[in-house]
Amino acid sequence: MNSIKYLIIVLLVVFVSTSFVACASKDPIRLDIAEGSFKAQYDLDEELDLSNAKMLVWYDSKKNEELSINRAMVSGFDSQTPGAKTLTVSYKGVACEVNYSVISDKDVDTPFRLSVSIDNINGTSLSISTKNSERIENGIYAISFTMSLVGLNFKGISNYDNAKFNLSSVVTSTTIKVVLFTKGDYKITSSGEIFKINVEKTTSTIYSISITDIQMSDGLHDYILIPSAQFTY
Repeated sequence: MNSIKYLIIVLLVVFVSTSFVACASKDPIRLDIAEGSFKAQYDLDEELDLSNAKMLVWYDSKKNEELSINRAMVSGFDSQTPGAKTLTVSYKGVACEVNYSVISDKDVDTPFRLSVSIDNINGTSLSISTKNSERIENGIYAISFTMSLVGLNFKGISNYDNAKFNLSSVVTSTTIKVVLFTKGDYKITSSGEIFKINVEKTTSTIYSISITDIQMSDGLHDYILIPSAQFTY
């Protein structure tokens, strides 16, 4: 009889323990985003900051736990074009949406960007590169922009593929107007350098470049691009 009672007690302990583990391991049923986790407004091209982002995770047991939100949990964030937008926070099959907006004082309707970098120690070779080219669905067929130079003389354009590009430039004492367009069916579909601008330093102690009036075409539509900030070295 004692053996039977002992066996019943053991079975009850196992059942209760198993039930407790099963309850504790249930998936969440709701997420609540902690106040102040996300900004309501972002500037154009501003990065997502998750340093204070937290969520409250609710379970069937009515218990909850607070967790930090990491980048892998967030989808839908895009600050490269202005407007009202929604991001999603997901955790173990449960999702919560957060509304935000991206503001800009410039009319920008594409994530495509141009960038400038210095190639050599003398600062006489400037690399012009594209960013987010792969996000242009129809590819890039033409780019135009105006580059203003301070303390530098324009010496020429190099390192572009003549078999794929036509390139023209109009040079004044302080500016270069560049128009680049592709030949035949070729289009730019990946990011990276598209050509170099060679310059010569004057006796100035400040050398700066700024790019304005940037436009891009995918062969179907023309887009206005965000101007680059002044680049000083």
